[in-house]
Amino acid sequence: MKKSNKTFGWDPRNIGGRTQIVELMTNHQSSLRRIRPVLCITAPHPHVDSTRPRRSCLPGNGRDPKYAMVRATYRTISEMKRGLVNRSVPTTFELIDKLSANKKNNKHAVVEHIKNMTSLQSRLRRIETGNVYPQLHLAPT
Repeated sequence: MKKSNKTFGWDPRNIGGRTQIVELMTNHQSSLRRIRPVLCITAPHPHVDSTRPRRSCLPGNGRDPKYAMVRATYRTISEMKRGLVNRSVPTTFELIDKLSANKKNNKHAVVEHIKNMTSLQSRLRRIETGNVYPQLHLAPT
């Protein structure tokens, strides 16, 4: 008998199909019994940088005696209290009055809104009167 493909499986309603299904099950169980351990559980390798000596970010690798003052300054700065709040007035603080004055003086949006409203009202009046397309009054030539 041929092995099944994905479209047609073994049919358990006849003897040939049942035989094949039982054979597949027994082969699967025997394969599961014969499995050998695959994992080799050992301690993980140390990281590649674990044996590398730490280097200082100071000049002369932090050991040169002529950089003792630099090391002391670096240590002093690193131990200083951090997180101070800058309470000085921002440099652009004077612009607030200027911007608010400009905003009050800029009436362009309001003027455009009024123009749009009058235009829409005149269109509605023309629709009500039935004169949708206004006639153009041309001067005689």
